[in-house]
Amino acid sequence: MTGIDHRNTNTIWASVMVETLVRLGLTTAVLCPGSRSAPLAIAFAAHPQVDAIPVLDERSAAFFALGVARRTQHPVVLVCTSGTASANFYPAIAEAQVSRISLLVLTADRPPELRECNSGQTIDQQKLYGDFPNWYCELAVPELHPAMLAYLRQTVIQSWERTSFPVAGVVHLNVPFRDPLAPVVQPAAQAFCQQWDATEFFSWITAEARRDAVELPSHQTLERLKTALPAWCQGQGIIIAGVAQPTSPDPYCGAIARLAKTLGFPVLAEGLSPVRHRAHLNPFVISTYDLILRNLVLAEQLTPAVVIRIGETPTSKELRSWLARTQPRQWIVDGGDRNLDPLHGKTTHLRCSIEQLSNWLQSSAATTAGNAAYLHQWLAAETQARRSIDRALSQTDEPIESKAAWLLSQTLPPQTPVFVANSTPVRDVEWFWQPSDRATCLFCNRGANGIDGTVSTALGMAHRHRQSVLLTGDLALLHDTNGLLLTPQFVGHLTIVLINNNGGGIFEMLPIAQFDPPVEDILPPPSRSTSPNSVGPMAWSIIESPHGDSCSTTSIHCQLRECACWNCLPIASTALNGGSTSFKLPGIRVESYHRRVDRPTGETAAPSPPMPGNNATSFPPRVGRRFGQGKLGRSPSLPPKPPHCRPPAIVVETLIPGMSAPDWVWGVERAIGEQVGKQGLKNPSSVNLRSYECPLVRLAGLGCCRRMKFSKSRIQEGF
Repeated sequence: MTGIDHRNTNTIWASVMVETLVRLGLTTAVLCPGSRSAPLAIAFAAHPQVDAIPVLDERSAAFFALGVARRTQHPVVLVCTSGTASANFYPAIAEAQVSRISLLVLTADRPPELRECNSGQTIDQQKLYGDFPNWYCELAVPELHPAMLAYLRQTVIQSWERTSFPVAGVVHLNVPFRDPLAPVVQPAAQAFCQQWDATEFFSWITAEARRDAVELPSHQTLERLKTALPAWCQGQGIIIAGVAQPTSPDPYCGAIARLAKTLGFPVLAEGLSPVRHRAHLNPFVISTYDLILRNLVLAEQLTPAVVIRIGETPTSKELRSWLARTQPRQWIVDGGDRNLDPLHGKTTHLRCSIEQLSNWLQSSAATTAGNAAYLHQWLAAETQARRSIDRALSQTDEPIESKAAWLLSQTLPPQTPVFVANSTPVRDVEWFWQPSDRATCLFCNRGANGIDGTVSTALGMAHRHRQSVLLTGDLALLHDTNGLLLTPQFVGHLTIVLINNNGGGIFEMLPIAQFDPPVEDILPPPSRSTSPNSVGPMAWSIIESPHGDSCSTTSIHCQLRECACWNCLPIASTALNGGSTSFKLPGIRVESYHRRVDRPTGETAAPSPPMPGNNATSFPPRVGRRFGQGKLGRSPSLPPKPPHCRPPAIVVETLIPGMSAPDWVWGVERAIGEQVGKQGLKNPSSVNLRSYECPLVRLAGLGCCRRMKFSKSRIQEGF
């Protein structure tokens, strides 16, 4: 049985593409709006085995597809119309290629005769993404001939294969269509289908045929392994488990554990490596290496002769600097074809998987006790540093942002998927996330390391999956607010833990922070006010999307800080109407209010903004000019203040009737509430609520990095 739409040439052509992909194993397609791509969108939406997800914004759609593919480790199709729509895919394509995530990008286009002639919505889409894709091809214009359909089938099979082999990545197919783009009936097309045997045409295509293409270790790799083994057995060494998201985490971690036990090497486990979250498999896990290596005397004593790295480069700059200074002999285990050594050291790439290496090592009967004293020194330092971190954070009542990652590592249920935003949150995870046996599944866009598409990628990760978490800062969230438009299509449960820290302070950690003027004065985050009395941005403390098939609404509480809230009004102003305190977008309800903010002693408070009124002069001049006297008409009214001032909070929002907050959410709230010394929480067993608030972070005008540096200095004092 085939799902071929016989109505016209374009529908047959698109149906052949979709049917071929489904037989190869496709399950998910993300569709962006547009006329030129209509044949593709109709074909994907009509196929019963495809989860066709319509997304308005192309950048958000691409990152959503990236999130689905990242979690499933399976190719996802991404479709858009002609023109600039395809350019909006670029950031996600760059991330997918560097992260080796399988995406098949189909960009609809005008036929050749309508290019370079001032035809509307037409740009040069030939190799639009440069060298990022694994493979690029422009398909022929649709034509109903058995030979052309066979060409189409073979090209689609090739494109699907290239998304995963020899390494996972992006494939771009440019797909031109002539009119008619709508599924109007063409008698000639129907006559062709009566003579064409579609069943036989697709009969031999199976998903199993693709999975037979498994890379095996090359002869060259085996020779390199034989050469490396004596050095591994004789020198003191370490294993670095870097950033990795393997398809099968348990065998992956087990292979690293066997290698560590065979060689007697400690394993420095990055927070984004599954090794840290399966500590029972490996007794030699080191999680506090960043803190340990800040002790220069100890760092010198721990200098290795051998480094075996599995996975990509770790986040820790301290670790990278240490390796650059000491210049050990390094082997990088990776089955791909890329250079993974940004330090340009004494490095050999072993083009195989860690599972293959571990099996080969066992079959070679290699045995070594390693350097027991060196291993013991690492383990003793780990015990002392971990004790120092846990003691400092448990005794600190101040709600610093690093405690969010530390508490989540102790309270989330086993196997919880967690997406971590770049910038400061990913560093908090590396520095403070405890090793455990919870098998927590951490994801992060560490390919290009940007904050683009954070919300969209997290939603893709959580789509049709178990209850998931996003740990993010406010700038990463604000940078991808269009991702919230995905909520009507999102099926799942995503809790967003937002660190409300006045736009972060990542630049304060860099050497440029010592120069005048400070870089954060030159490049202020968009959420900060230009007023010198401003103390912080809008605080979207948490968003919970408990979506199932029966619910398509998400509530977002926006806490608008006094004075700084004026920067938030551009986001909400066009939707606020006549002094209302909420506005609606598809699937989203936003409720907003502003409050006073505690300021450090001696700081002058900004004047309180006037309360509702349509007079433009009632607002600060900057806002009055933009909203009161500009094209948008009357100024929006400010929402009323709440009955009492509340700090930024976790807001657990449940909009499905009769559904209460999951038990583990209460566990997270209880842990955070107890740690910051607040009053006890309500009894979870009696919960029947729409929202509940639990304080998480309150920054009285201090940037997050000052808080972070404060916390790390206290920990180092104890260490």
